[in-house]
Amino acid sequence: MFTRFLQIVKNGEIQSQLEIAQMMQISPAMVVEIAQELTKRGYLSEYNEACHAQATNCLSCGVSAACQIMGRTWSLTEKGEKAILT
Repeated sequence: MFTRFLQIVKNGEIQSQLEIAQMMQISPAMVVEIAQELTKRGYLSEYNEACHAQATNCLSCGVSAACQIMGRTWSLTEKGEKAILT
């Protein structure tokens, strides 16, 4: 389940918590739990408020379409990238 979640974030086609929940056939609350767990384990990184304060930078960001989960901004870490490849 975690690998599937990481693949969805990497692909960038899904932007909302609800869309990820529907795609994975889980509850929206579970999406947040998975994202938090993957962050704790070092597979995802959550951007801080400084990033949100400069939202115009998001327009040129390569992962901007993939990183929105429940109003939070996430991206894969190097460890997350490697996990998808294995």
